[in-house]
Amino acid sequence: MKSFNRSVILFLLLWLSFSACQSDRSKPAPSQKQDTARVNEMPPSRPCGDRVTDLLTSTDRFKQLTKGLNEAIQKNGGSSYGIMLEGSPDPIRDQANERSSTYDLSLHESYPDRITVIARFSFDPVKKQLFERDVIEDTLIPISFDSKLLLNSPCFKN
Repeated sequence: MKSFNRSVILFLLLWLSFSACQSDRSKPAPSQKQDTARVNEMPPSRPCGDRVTDLLTSTDRFKQLTKGLNEAIQKNGGSSYGIMLEGSPDPIRDQANERSSTYDLSLHESYPDRITVIARFSFDPVKKQLFERDVIEDTLIPISFDSKLLLNSPCFKN
């Protein structure tokens, strides 16, 4: 009796799986008009948060902070460093933690039991300026970046 029940359950699972696959194939392909409309509605190809990360990694300050950092982290039992987008004007699209009028990033070291933030940065899209955040003095220090990265980006046009 148990083998019969197992056989019936297995058959039903296979039948449901097959039916689900067949229903996807039976849907008609979208028309050319629908495809064109979708392309016109699509946002910029890369999220703005990724473009701000490019701005940050182009700076001498970032290069100074990360020179030899991976080796030091691995020597201390960690895996690597990373950049986290903590705030964004569009947190859903940029996959940021919270909404902010600026793009707020942190540079962190990754260890099995913790993530340690070693520097914070902020990009003001209105002023088109990148800052390092001095958390002790609670001030923003302007830092230069490759301004060519702002060109032809829909993220930074006013």
